[in-house]
Formats: sequence, C-alpha cells, structure tokens
Amino acid sequence: MEIQGLNHFLFSVSDLDTSIPFYEKVFGAELLVRGKTTAYFDLKGMWLALNEEKDIPRQDGASSYTHTAFTIKESDFDDVYDELKSLGVNTFRGGSVTRGINGPSILRTQMGISSNFIQEQGKIGSTITKRLNLI
Repeated sequence: MEIQGLNHFLFSVSDLDTSIPFYEKVFGAELLVRGKTTAYFDLKGMWLALNEEKDIPRQDGASSYTHTAFTIKESDFDDVYDELKSLGVNTFRGGSVTRGINGPSILRTQMGISSNFIQEQGKIGSTITKRLNLI
C-alpha cells in the first residue's frame, strides 16, 4: 500500500456554533459547507472537518498527548503567540514553552483539542532548545 498524502482532518467538537468562528478566526480557515452537525473548511489547501458530538467525554489537552501540529516560521512565533492570546485562546500556563532552532513552540487551544505551532524544521532530531516562561 502506498500512501499518497493526508486527505483530511476531522475533529469532534461539543458545540459546532462555537467551533466554526474559532477555526475561522484563529486558523484563518474558510468555511466551505455547513451541515446540521458538520462543517467543512479549507485550511491553506488542507481539508478540515468538524463533527458535533455532544455526549462524548472531553479531556483537557494537558492530560493527553494527542494533538495536531502546524508549521510556522520561527520569526513569527511571538506574533502568533500574541494573536492567539488576543483571540482568547488558552495557552500553556505555569510552565515553559520549548523554543529554539528547529524546536517546537507549543500553544494549546480550547475545546479539548490541542494544537501545536511548530517552528520550521531542518532534519528531524536536530534541536537546540531554549526555555521561555510564557504566561
């Protein structure tokens, strides 16, 4: 079997009406189709889908390693962090955010879905990190 690429992301959300504007504002996703319990977006050429499921257990993103990671320019980290804070997005608190050449810059979103914003990377495993306390 030869995998040609990733077709789409689908996230389960507890409230579609709250989630749609969140993905539009925070990620710049373009809503393509809205159904009764589903929404489909174009996110920089990737297909992102949301499915409303009210009665399933939700976990705080800090209690699970499950996440989605997006690549950003290292030079954009501070601007992305400030923008997310201004939009009311939950970010890691009380700990350090790993940041450095080829290292991840981690921010947590809301609604039980953790999203990381990762600096552009060179070779996997070649990381030099610096600890920053961002509250």
